[in-house]
Amino acid sequence: MSINLRNYIKHSTILSMFLEGVVMTMSTPVFSFDIKPFIFISVLNSFILIFFNRILLQKNHIHVLLYILISGLFLISNHETEFFKQFVAIMFVSIYFYSCFRYVGAQELFSVYVRYAYYYAIFSIIYYYYKQLLYGYSFGAHGLMSEPSVYAIFMMPAFYYFLRERVEHRKRIILVIGGGILLSGSSMGYLGIVISLFLVNTVSIKSWFKGLSLLVTSFILFYSISSDFSSRINSTFDALNSGSLPTVNTGSLSTFALMSNYFVAMNVLKENPILGNRLGSLFKSHE
Repeated sequence: MSINLRNYIKHSTILSMFLEGVVMTMSTPVFSFDIKPFIFISVLNSFILIFFNRILLQKNHIHVLLYILISGLFLISNHETEFFKQFVAIMFVSIYFYSCFRYVGAQELFSVYVRYAYYYAIFSIIYYYYKQLLYGYSFGAHGLMSEPSVYAIFMMPAFYYFLRERVEHRKRIILVIGGGILLSGSSMGYLGIVISLFLVNTVSIKSWFKGLSLLVTSFILFYSISSDFSSRINSTFDALNSGSLPTVNTGSLSTFALMSNYFVAMNVLKENPILGNRLGSLFKSHE
């Protein structure tokens, strides 16, 4: 039974992470609510681990959760429902993943993740072109995740792993995962690929300089040929220099989101440098 439980926890956990962007809306005559498979599986598996006495709590983890709870109770009023909703989700997910890592082991979880990543990249590429052909979809590849940048960041560890490890069909796997990241159109993805190529070529001083040259050359190349990439870089520096947000357009939407959160966070820390603002106060903080 323990072997079956271990395999179930291992595979269901990794699968739930690849379903991060999936949201199912359940409606009743009285109210409607959203269910995310990622949260649902984490909560369900938490109860399963509790039943089999496999759930674990760590002292420092409890301190962090208490800090979040106390700051939420004594700071901004209103939005209590949103705060408790987010706090319960963070509590379940963080306790579950800590217990999962201790029960299954980080190495085993990562080995499952890299295997899933290859097939998920194939699905994401096919799904991307399917939407392109049928709907003229212009958003970057992101599979079933919430947005291209999340997809690119999530796939980067697998890309770097296959760059370093001598595994069967390595080149094909690198091309598929790297191709999916490139199709995402995410600047973070482009940067991640370049940094990965740099890191795998730094085993000596000579190769370190070669890797650094590759990093600089790739940045200049992307900046020169990609108007989207250069627009995001320019918008970021303009916002930092002027202290105001960049103009919202299709080329700098992610930059706008990033910089707006940065400015809000700085203002919040000025007002409440120790506790900040609590969970669920995002919209109020933006106001």
